[in-house]
Amino acid sequence: MATLRWLPGCLGPFLVSLLVGSPIPVASSAVRSCPCTQGCCPAGWYQYRDSCYYPVTATKGWWKAEVWPPPGAEGLVWPRGATTDCKDLVEGAHLASVHSAEENNFIYHLMGTPQDSEKKEAYWLGGRRDSQGQPEGSGSWRWTDGSAWLYDNFGNGKTDRITAKSFVASWKFNQDSITWDNYEASLEFMSVCKRSLD
Repeated sequence: MATLRWLPGCLGPFLVSLLVGSPIPVASSAVRSCPCTQGCCPAGWYQYRDSCYYPVTATKGWWKAEVWPPPGAEGLVWPRGATTDCKDLVEGAHLASVHSAEENNFIYHLMGTPQDSEKKEAYWLGGRRDSQGQPEGSGSWRWTDGSAWLYDNFGNGKTDRITAKSFVASWKFNQDSITWDNYEASLEFMSVCKRSLD
């Protein structure tokens, strides 16, 4: 009787070998073009290149999605279950930073197409802008994982509502493409977490 096994590496768990005597041959060009690297993601996480991603379908505000309680609120009592953030899922995880159009597309395919931010169909990424104490519209965007902000995908006019604290990088379907928008941290959306590959 034939048995099935998952092939190791970045093609698994999508490529299965039927063990009847020899594995199914894989073209070497398919292996070279694979956008993954060797390593492991925690169970339930999805690998893209050298990072692992986790889709969080529970809706919550930006701070609860990234880290809870927010900085400066240490010592206060929070409701039970409030610490359901990326950092609780696995050590080193943050809301996702995005560094290329390809990574942007990977996250889009992982999370799906958000249709309406008013119906909580957007999702949080790890970008934020804190310009408190600076002239309106100033301050720089940054990722919560500390990586450099070298790519963005804001739609036209999507940064014109920037407040002193804008928690950006949620997604919104806009004119036949997925773009980013900035929102207040209290709005509750799904989120995508990211961490480095083990």
